[in-house]
Amino acid sequence: MSSLAQLPKLIGFFSYSRTDDEGDDGAVLALANRIYRELRSQLGRNDQNFKLWRDKDALAAGEQWKEKLKEAVSESVFFIQMVTPSAVNSGFCRFEFESFIEREKDLGRDDLVFPILYISIPELDSTPEITDPVISIVKDRQYVDWRPIRYLDVNSTEVRQTVGQFCSVISRKLRLPWISPEERHEIEEQRRLEEQRRVQEAEAKRQAEETERRSLAEAKKRQDEDQRHKDAEAKRQAEEERARKETERAEQKRQRDQKEKEREERERKAKELEAKRIADEEQRQTGEQQSKPHAVFNETIFRILSLLLLLNPAFVDLVSEFLPVYNARFWIKTFLICLGIVTFAVGLNMLMGWRQAHFLQRSHFLVISMAVCAIGAVVYFVLGVFGCFLLINSEVTPLGRVVATVFMSLSPYIVVYVASFICLYRMRKSLQQT
Repeated sequence: MSSLAQLPKLIGFFSYSRTDDEGDDGAVLALANRIYRELRSQLGRNDQNFKLWRDKDALAAGEQWKEKLKEAVSESVFFIQMVTPSAVNSGFCRFEFESFIEREKDLGRDDLVFPILYISIPELDSTPEITDPVISIVKDRQYVDWRPIRYLDVNSTEVRQTVGQFCSVISRKLRLPWISPEERHEIEEQRRLEEQRRVQEAEAKRQAEETERRSLAEAKKRQDEDQRHKDAEAKRQAEEERARKETERAEQKRQRDQKEKEREERERKAKELEAKRIADEEQRQTGEQQSKPHAVFNETIFRILSLLLLLNPAFVDLVSEFLPVYNARFWIKTFLICLGIVTFAVGLNMLMGWRQAHFLQRSHFLVISMAVCAIGAVVYFVLGVFGCFLLINSEVTPLGRVVATVFMSLSPYIVVYVASFICLYRMRKSLQQT
């Protein structure tokens, strides 16, 4: 950190009104020169590296005076203002003063304006509020009062002491620590970078905290979600277990109810079967009592028909004895004996079938006997028809007539077979009704 007094080239600005200088026969410029020499001595400068800018020549009309004045002010680091009514009213002096105020701000200082009250200004002594900004700034900057030495010689001891004291104040101000605009810009840049770094660190910290907070929140959320899932799963399993047990209980109850119903149904059917059996037994007993005369009558008829069939072999043998002697008698007799045996078997079967059907309530024996009777009737009918055919035919041999006579003699048994079939049929119908 340096000071303004250490600048390679030190420039100040002396602002005054040429009207005041002319009125005092050049005394104002003489004071400016005295100030310049005193400052040069106190600051240890020379003419090459120190300059006090003062408007020695009037600016011609039409010249770019603002640019020239602004350029001079922009190079200055301190400003000496001769405060007089003419200076306050001068546009040049006001422009110089206002331009250096901006320059002072750029330098980062507020103590580089040094006002000198050279001629009285009523506004500085007035108590009401000052409206002129130049006079207000002059009053705030603690001006020095040179009105007493205005009429003294510039080279007098009192003037020289006053100038020396004034220049010591300026010299002291210029030696104060100062940060140049470049250094200030660099410091501000460093400060900005530091601030930016702190902001970035704060932002990074905030983001890290935010990330950590989000991570914790997400972890807590996941944990809560997992816990909810576990609770939901446990609840679902409990509900499934409860539903399964309820289903098992319902199934067991249904099975018990079904078994109970099946047991009741079996008992009901058993009772119905028992009742039906008792009713059938009572009906059978009633039917037996009612049909006992018919049964006795049917039994008598069956016995007669069976005996007739059983006597058929004897009848056939008797017929065969009356046959004339022929060579074929043996064979005819053998046929007749076989036919008689078959008829005997039919009669015995009919009798046994009737007994089985009557006492054991088995109607299939009757069906077998009916079939045998039907077959016997058909066979005897065929034999009778064949015997008639042989007797009618004139070309039949005597043996054929004998055969025809034998066959014709068997015709009455057709009636026996038909009567047996009818009796068996009625018996079967009676059994079916009971």
